[in-house]
Amino acid sequence: MTNNPYPIALKTVFTLSILLYVISLTQEGFCTVTRCGGNWNGFAMVALGAIGGILSAAGLVWYANPLLWAAWWFLKKQPKKAIYFSGAATAISLSFLLFTEIADQQPGRESYITAYKAGYWLWVATMIATLLGSIVLFFIKKQFGEEEERYYPY
Repeated sequence: MTNNPYPIALKTVFTLSILLYVISLTQEGFCTVTRCGGNWNGFAMVALGAIGGILSAAGLVWYANPLLWAAWWFLKKQPKKAIYFSGAATAISLSFLLFTEIADQQPGRESYITAYKAGYWLWVATMIATLLGSIVLFFIKKQFGEEEERYYPY
């Protein structure tokens, strides 16, 4: 009988990605011409970020968060779905690098993005860690012959 590394790998992936995410929330995400840090720390961006999608195209990047949360949800039972969700979250989070402006705190005004801070890079690292971890978990589960279970909420 072989020991299944899945539980340890799952715990490692989940702990690492949660830790990166929580640390990213304590850091500044980016700078604009008018501000650097302060109002752009991770907690504020997660709390108010959904509104940003309404105000500017760059704000749509916030929606990588629910995709990440869905990936975490599927990590244990359905790592293949976690791959899809974390892959989409990674792509969306990296798309922020394509934008030059973001909605300012004043309505109808946008500011140029001048720098990407540690909070942003840690947030992206969270997405990448979850994606890579999901891939590893998928192959571990496949190697040990366990079929991917379907989620039943009862």
